[in-house]
This record gives sequence, structure tokens and C-alpha cells, in this order.
Amino acid sequence: MNEFDKNSYLNKESNFGASLLKKELQNNHLKLTKWGINCYLAGVNKMKIAFVTRKNLKENNEHLISGFYDINTSDILKVTNFNKNIAWGILNEIINAVKRTKEDATFILMKTLGTTTAKSMLKLYKVPESYFKNLENMDD
Repeated sequence: MNEFDKNSYLNKESNFGASLLKKELQNNHLKLTKWGINCYLAGVNKMKIAFVTRKNLKENNEHLISGFYDINTSDILKVTNFNKNIAWGILNEIINAVKRTKEDATFILMKTLGTTTAKSMLKLYKVPESYFKNLENMDD
């Protein structure tokens, strides 16, 4: 977890646990969702989250472990509003779109943010093979 307030982990030892995790859900929502999805896909039922802070703010090689928090994978996915059925449905639609092309090709999947509406969309683009050859020839 990224520590946003330099004293937040050390000063909340007595109130450690759910309230600190709730704060981290606000600050690191996508990171916790990603970890929860990884645990779900790996078949892990319980996640252990450690809260770590630097011993001295100016040195990055010494740390203090403030504590641990155990949470069920299903609970973290509920809190982050991850719906397994929707996720598998989206993956199924992507696979079906690729299958419909009936040819070997390279694709790029892009998420576009809605400019006029709040909706974002997933777009699947077929990329010509020459595109990647051109990228290899370009200088970094």
C-alpha cells in the first residue's frame, strides 16, 4: 500500500484494521481490485495485506511493518464492486469477436472514455503485421 499520510500507519495502531483498510480502498481502489481479481483467478480464498512505512522518511532501505490485515477474496471483490459474471461476459464477447474474424491476425483492445457521455467503450482493432515491424525500426 502507498502511504499518503506520513504518520497514518504508525499512529493508528489501536484503531488498526477495517478503518485503515477503508481509507486505503479510497486511495488505492484499482490496486486492491487488481489484487482481488488475481486472487480470484488463482483460487486464493484469503488475502493478507501488510501496512508498511519507512523507518526514516529520507531513507528507502529501512521499513517498519505496522501490522497485517486478513481479508477474504470474495469480500474485497464485493467492496470494490467487482462482478464476476459481468467480467466473464466481457471476456466471452471479446473472444467471440476475435473468433468471428476467422483468420490469423493481431488485435489491439482499447478502452475509450466517453467524451459526450459517461459511458466508456471497449474497441477491438485489427492491426496489420507491418505495424509492429515499423515499431521495431523506430528509435526509442
